[in-house]
Amino acid sequence: MSKLKADVSIVYSGLFSQWNSESDDLPRFLEATVHVPAVIDTEFGFIARIKKAKNQVLTYCIYHPDIPDDDGNVRPPFDGTVNTQST
Repeated sequence: MSKLKADVSIVYSGLFSQWNSESDDLPRFLEATVHVPAVIDTEFGFIARIKKAKNQVLTYCIYHPDIPDDDGNVRPPFDGTVNTQST
């Protein structure tokens, strides 16, 4: 049997309200843009809708080019996985 191909669409992309790691709530969408100002604590990203992928693993890698840490070293990319669920 062939596997179904996941259907992925971008719902929102641009600037968002400040992210709270203590909350399960997503940041609020503020503005659609492809230009992100280089200002500390500016939140940007996207929200995707993924269909036909129930119980699959989504692997991601996020790289912010040449963003330094507190010691002046370039931060490495961070990655991880998320299990998709049905709501």
